Amino acid sequence: EVFEEETEDDRLTGARWVRSVSHPLLKPNGFPNDVVAVAPGEIYVTRWLARPLPIGGIANPSPWERVEAKFLFIANVLRLPITRIIRCVFDLEGGPADCKVVGGRHAKANGIAAFDGDVFVVDSLSFSITRYARTNDGDLVERDRIKTPHAADNLNILEDGTIHLGTMPKLHQCVDPTRQPVVGALTVIAPANASAPVPRDVSRGVRTGDDRYVFRDAINSAGDIVNQISCGVLV
Repeated sequence: EVFEEETEDDRLTGARWVRSVSHPLLKPNGFPNDVVAVAPGEIYVTRWLARPLPIGGIANPSPWERVEAKFLFIANVLRLPITRIIRCVFDLEGGPADCKVVGGRHAKANGIAAFDGDVFVVDSLSFSITRYARTNDGDLVERDRIKTPHAADNLNILEDGTIHLGTMPKLHQCVDPTRQPVVGALTVIAPANASAPVPRDVSRGVRTGDDRYVFRDAINSAGDIVNQISCGVLV
């Protein structure tokens, strides 16, 4: 859904619905995960599933959907790159959207954000953030890849380039989050300062990941305060 912000005295006061964006690449049940707008009428969407969620809900799959779920579980365990990124362009006044698959394949394309003209995509299963450069035709070309200490969900990127990332240190708990609390963390990623490196001491909240960056768990939850931390920003 596309909304236009409403402001008063330079303050956000509300939002006005503009239009819906629909396309066969987005329609299957549960396919879209996260979205980022890079220009009026231009968005990128992550598809975190290779097959739709059961029509009757995950608790009531059909026999065929049960078979599909078993194969998808194996694919996830093997971290096979079976999910994609979709780019859609559309007229804000209405009409059909033009969508296509862009970028590389991911095991579990999840959170997405735009910064400094590039697009950043979290892959929860490969423990990474891929930085893509945008081409003139809207395609995505991999520019860099940041290895994260553990599985991640969604991300926010601040003006200084610092990344705030919702992470899941114990990913296996997410297989069935209704049975137990899910441990979560808000991880802050900043470029490492070669002149004053931060000790990578997990007991002090500093995680080991890509050596070019420092990963600090600013907030930790054992599932009692927050059941999984999907995303967040320190203010």
